[in-house]
Amino acid sequence: MSDPFEFNQPIQIKATTPALGKYWKCTDSEGNGEWAVPDFVGLVVSKTGNYTISDSESGTVFTNEGATGLITLTLPAAATQLQFIFVHESTTNGANIKIQAASGDTIRINTTVSSSGGYVQSGQVGETILLVAINATEWIAISGFGFGTSG
Repeated sequence: MSDPFEFNQPIQIKATTPALGKYWKCTDSEGNGEWAVPDFVGLVVSKTGNYTISDSESGTVFTNEGATGLITLTLPAAATQLQFIFVHESTTNGANIKIQAASGDTIRINTTVSSSGGYVQSGQVGETILLVAINATEWIAISGFGFGTSG
């Protein structure tokens, strides 16, 4: 019995960036059988100072590697499917990451919800959080360790 995932001919892979999110568009060598493969983890970007994130950066992993103090990373207005990962990497004491929601948006971690335009903050090396916008006003932590809602 043959493997159902075995390709008997070359495939073409082309990076595509639709309005929200990134994915790889794949077809066979003749352009048939188009399908999309999500490419969630895009660039890994280190920020050492305050920064306003653009919705076109969806899929980016942000770290604070090299930061020497608290940095604030401001989320774009929530829009379904936007997603970002944050990693506290700096070993400098007090170099935490504050993730600020846009005015009118909230951030939920489990059963705790920030205030409108609120924030979540890391406290130590190794803390991570994956935030996904599920509608036009809510960011949800899909997974993470250590970040807490604070405002």
